[in-house]
Amino acid sequence: MFGVSGFEFLVILVVGVFLMRPKDVALILSWYKKLLKKFYAIKAQAQEFIDDAAKEAGIDQDGKYIVDMDGKLQRAYDVKSLMKGQKHNRAKKRNNKALAKNKRTKTSL
Repeated sequence: MFGVSGFEFLVILVVGVFLMRPKDVALILSWYKKLLKKFYAIKAQAQEFIDDAAKEAGIDQDGKYIVDMDGKLQRAYDVKSLMKGQKHNRAKKRNNKALAKNKRTKTSL
């Protein structure tokens, strides 16, 4: 933005902090605190609006939903949690194969 990279912005910010008087720092911190309070208030209002809309639509907020090609809501699943079970099953099968192989080699000796 404006041709200023992240590092350049950080340098400008640090130099600005060193050039400020203590009164100015206190003023800026109080302004920042007010800004954060407003942000969290707006965030809470938005979340309340979303919760109310979900209740009206009959959607539980615990689950995640996506919209399919027909415009209908479909429950979304966490693929990582589904894959963990498959990885566990594959590892279990590999261990069973290894145990069976070891038993065969021990009996053949």
